[in-house]
Amino acid sequence: MTAALPPFYLQHFFDPNNTGVPLQGGKLFTYVAGTSTKQGTWTDATQAVLNSNPIILDSRGECSMWLDPTLMYKLVLCAANDTDPPTSPIATQDDVSGAVTLGFLTQQVVGGILFPLTVAEFAAGVTPANYAYPPGDVRRYGAVGDGVTDDTTAAQNALNVARYGQSRVHFPSCNKGVQTVYLVGSALNPELLPYENTYITADPGVILLKGSSTVFTNIFNCQSTFAASTLLTGNVTRGQNSLTVISAAGLSVGQLVEIFDQTFKYGSNGHNLELNEIKAIVGTTITLENPFIGDYTTGNSAALKGATQAARNIRFENVTMRIATGGDGGGIIFQDAYLCLATNCRVIGPRSQPGFLFWRSAYCRGRGLITQDGQQQATPGYGYGSAAGSSAHDCAFEDCFFLNVRENAFSDNVRFCAYVNCIAVGAADNGFNTHASGAEDCLFLGCRSYYATSKGFVTSGSNAADIRIRFIACESYFSGYIAFWSGADAGRENQDIEFIDCKAFSPGTNTSTSFGFYVNNNTRPKIINCRVDAQNQANVRAGIMVQTCTDAVVRGGEILNVDPNWGLIHDTCTNVEISGVRFQAITAQQVHSTGTPSTGVWVHDNRGSTGSYTRNSGDLWQNNYWAGNPDNDNNVVTYSASMTPDFSLGHRQSITANNGTAFAINAPSNAPTIPGPRMTVIVRNAAGGALGAATWAATYKLAAWTQPASANSRSIDFEFDGTNWVECSRTAADVPN
Repeated sequence: MTAALPPFYLQHFFDPNNTGVPLQGGKLFTYVAGTSTKQGTWTDATQAVLNSNPIILDSRGECSMWLDPTLMYKLVLCAANDTDPPTSPIATQDDVSGAVTLGFLTQQVVGGILFPLTVAEFAAGVTPANYAYPPGDVRRYGAVGDGVTDDTTAAQNALNVARYGQSRVHFPSCNKGVQTVYLVGSALNPELLPYENTYITADPGVILLKGSSTVFTNIFNCQSTFAASTLLTGNVTRGQNSLTVISAAGLSVGQLVEIFDQTFKYGSNGHNLELNEIKAIVGTTITLENPFIGDYTTGNSAALKGATQAARNIRFENVTMRIATGGDGGGIIFQDAYLCLATNCRVIGPRSQPGFLFWRSAYCRGRGLITQDGQQQATPGYGYGSAAGSSAHDCAFEDCFFLNVRENAFSDNVRFCAYVNCIAVGAADNGFNTHASGAEDCLFLGCRSYYATSKGFVTSGSNAADIRIRFIACESYFSGYIAFWSGADAGRENQDIEFIDCKAFSPGTNTSTSFGFYVNNNTRPKIINCRVDAQNQANVRAGIMVQTCTDAVVRGGEILNVDPNWGLIHDTCTNVEISGVRFQAITAQQVHSTGTPSTGVWVHDNRGSTGSYTRNSGDLWQNNYWAGNPDNDNNVVTYSASMTPDFSLGHRQSITANNGTAFAINAPSNAPTIPGPRMTVIVRNAAGGALGAATWAATYKLAAWTQPASANSRSIDFEFDGTNWVECSRTAADVPN
């Protein structure tokens, strides 16, 4: 008879209190199955030499153990310092057979041989329910996947094991040809909690169904926890990467930290905070991996706190989640998370939470995500596709698709976040929105909105100013109301909002007084090279409206097919430039002023298919062509001893001197208020002799002036620098009249 290796994992053992270290000198007791009676094993297959009992493990934590194939064993593993009989066993396995028969080789037994208990499972205190499946497979921990059995505990056990180094958690397809549905989220445990460095995947077609309807919960909650904070001893400013604290106790290199003070964008919302990692610690001076994106002051109780459990480097791939009709919650929330990624995941039916949410998180990405069929979309805050909020920073959604959700949004002091190449179809409110709730330095690039019930793209609200938001190459199609809107309440004006190379197609499908672009209560807004094709929607009041703005710029692009209304309206603005715009098929005026006239208006280098427009007193119009005809851009100044050009009447000021009397050229009236406009002054000598001296006002900055000879003229070009008229060029010699 020949002895056999045990069909059991205990041949190479590790110290459970020191992960990865062999259990040197450990003891392995072998007993008769079901008893405490010792039973022998052999050093090799010949059964010539018995092992000691207990077997003492070598320096690698190994032993050579051969079993009697006719017997059943109980094996007990202990530390080197345990007694005989043992009092503190590390592990016990009963009913171990030395015989390997076909009946013995069940799926469970083979799995136990191929996939024995792992160090991570031991550390997590998780005993597999079915060894037939490999570590990380949720079925190993008892998941069924029939859509009826509560798989919450099994899934959470898999995540708990991943916390200790197993890394991957997988939701496999259970039955070929039948959809696998894992029911997760119970009344007691409504959310699954992943840990740092976990990689979560699922087979195609597998669905994770939210079993709990607890409001404002999610299927997965990736959340960091923090220790008590320590105050900063000095102010820090944007761009720095080091700080000093009262105490660095409990902090360590590589630790995730949150820096914050007690300032908010409005009320208790939009907390001034950011996440970072510790690069170095010297005494109480801490150097961080990334520069600060904000300012933090000791006067506002600036502080730092370190993570005790970091939601960092958590990844999801190919995971499909569903909230049942009438259920509640969302898909994945990244809360105080860092460097996390969700790729090619889908959420169906989100309600009180978005499908995907970055909340107080940093450097997180969502790529190729899909959210569809949001529930209770008519209620603000419900049925969202995606969002980044509550001071999230440096996060992005890329190449995502959102179908029949309420909207996708940034809110509450979100900074340096982006939507890139994302598509929203059938939004119940707006395709994409920043809510005018204190977002800064955010980007919408290459995104498209189709059939939004209200607006395509919005940075508008009443809470706090949005600052430096850029919409680049975005497109809105068939929005019910406005295609692109930036607006805020007086006193909370948005600042430096830019629309660049964007397109608005057929806005106003269901709401009157609509626009392609509507900008109100903004400072320094820009609409650059944008296109509005209103498709003659009767609800469209104008292709573009700029209202109650300061230093607004509309430059380039085109507005077409507006019937029966206007191309572009400006109203109650201070300094507005309209230039390089092509107007075509506009029924009413190309450029129209309504309500309180704007001041500092500069309209130049535009082209229109008709000659209808509103030009108020004081407006500067230059080099425009309406229906093929240029502006009357030449102002004939009445000759006298003291002359004042009127800049609002043209950028060419013509003076014809009919006698030799000396004359003065005063500063122009109705001068622009913004730098850039040019003015040409032409002096013609029709006096029949020499002219008297010309005296230029101090606002003209020019070299010495030479009067033209009889029957000749000279011209000089100036550019306004915001204060003075500075010479650019002049005729080098007399030119015959």
